[in-house]
Amino acid sequence: MKNYFVWAIDEPVYVTGNPWSLNGIADEAWAVDPIRYTAAMRVNGPPPKMFRGGLADLPGVTGSGLDPQELEKVPYRLRHFVAGLTDLEQAQSLVGKITEGLPQVWLTSDL
Repeated sequence: MKNYFVWAIDEPVYVTGNPWSLNGIADEAWAVDPIRYTAAMRVNGPPPKMFRGGLADLPGVTGSGLDPQELEKVPYRLRHFVAGLTDLEQAQSLVGKITEGLPQVWLTSDL
């Protein structure tokens, strides 16, 4: 089955990654088991992306009208939530609170 990944982990594994990654779930899978991840990519191709049925890193539009590029400022685990908000002011406020006080390097580089 294309783009189907199974990760059997016998015990908890803690990985450190970039929370602003465009596809943090794939990055976490690679960090947990890079050999199995690479083998799965050879068979299935690249992992699905986070939006538009696995075809895009960001949505084309958001529920609030927030520019989808603003979602890059939000950790990937919160992007679907922020994208689904229907109140623009609330979405902007949340993005602002998340980015407030963060070192600029976290917002501008792919760590």
